[in-house]
This record gives sequence, C-alpha cells and structure tokens, in this order.
Amino acid sequence: LIIFLTKVFEKYIFKNCDYTTVVSADDQKRIKKLYNINSSILENGIDIKRLKIKKPHFKLPKFYFMFIGSYWFKPNKEALEYIFKELLKEIRNFDKNIAFIMTGDGFPTERLKYYKNIIYLKNLNKYYLNYLILNADYLLFPMKKRTGTKLKIIESLMIGGNIVTSKGGIKGIDIKFKNFPYIYKNKTNLLKILKRIKKNKKEIKKRNSKFAYYYKVQYDMSKILYHFINKTNLYDFK
Repeated sequence: LIIFLTKVFEKYIFKNCDYTTVVSADDQKRIKKLYNINSSILENGIDIKRLKIKKPHFKLPKFYFMFIGSYWFKPNKEALEYIFKELLKEIRNFDKNIAFIMTGDGFPTERLKYYKNIIYLKNLNKYYLNYLILNADYLLFPMKKRTGTKLKIIESLMIGGNIVTSKGGIKGIDIKFKNFPYIYKNKTNLLKILKRIKKNKKEIKKRNSKFAYYYKVQYDMSKILYHFINKTNLYDFK
C-alpha cells in the first residue's frame, strides 16, 4: 500500500511541477520510463559548513571501524546484519583489537550483550561524527541495493574518511581515484582489502587527506546550485 501511494503522489508531483529534478542519470531514465517526464539532473551535494570537525569529549578506542545510518532504513538494516552475521567474526580473526562503532536510530540494543567491543552512538553531534569519520581505520558500507546516491558516503569522502563499500554504495558518485573509496567485488575481496588497510593505515590516511580536496570541490552544494541555475536558466529575468 505504501509503495502504491508513494508512486501515486510521486506521479502527481512530477506531472504538476514547473521544473523537475533528479540526482542521477539512472533516476532520470526511471522517471522518463514511469511518467514520460523529462527531468534535469541536480546532483546531490553537501553544505561545506557541515564538514566542521570537533574532537568529542568522550574517549574513543585506538582502533575502530564504523557504520553510519539508521537501522530503520532497509538497506542499512541489511548492511548491518551482514556485518554482524557474516563479517564481524572474520574481521576479528585478523584484527582482534578493533572496535565497531555504529551511529543512527533503531538498532535493537539488547543484541549488543552478545558481542564484545561494540559502541553504539545513537545520536551524535555532527561535528563529533566528522571527527570519528576522519580518524576511523575505515568506514564499512556493504550496501546490497543501489538505492540512490549516498550522502553519508559523499560527506565521508569530503572529510577524508577511508571508505570500503560495494558497487551499491557508490551509485551516482564520481570515482576519481584508485581505492578512494575502496570498492570490493565479493566477501573474499572485501576481507583482503581490510587486511591491506590494517598493514598500511598511516600511508592510507595521508593519501586520503589529499584526495578529499577533490570531493570538497566536486560536491560543494553552493557550486552545484550555481552551475545548475546558470545552465538551466531557471531564473531568467529577461
């Protein structure tokens, strides 16, 4: 029922708007196929002010990896379940001291008693979160479905976070550099990448800080809007 109503409302909005936008070429094709509407691509971006970094007042583990996202969102839930059921034990086999930090709403906290070295930060100050992203060994996003551009991945790239994700996680994102982010093919390949990261943490962090500048420029929302408005003549006062 929810899917049906969403489609009805979406169709109404697209049919009645003077100007319609989507965030990627894939979405542009989907809207054309569903509603026979020609839309314009307005890429996702981030307000640079959101990238401010503050060291949190609480103590962090020396080594940790992260997942960011609400458990209520199905792709996030599937990714977290994959981490807990398929990956966590194998990661700890070669990196026994690494902690796992989760942020976002909805995770059933009673399950945490069955695991060691798990930190669940349900609601975290944005600037503290940025600090965690920058200093994490890696951010693991094993997304199965291609559900649109992931703002959390764009934001993490702009900060300089060390991201490991699937093809589903980088849909619509401009991939400019090799292994920034790391994109794995399967579970075996993923574990191989994580072992490589463990051996080369310092070098990877130095490299990432250089690459992050490209994404700060590429996904600065003020620049994206400026170019979009000028390209489309959205506000033509003549």
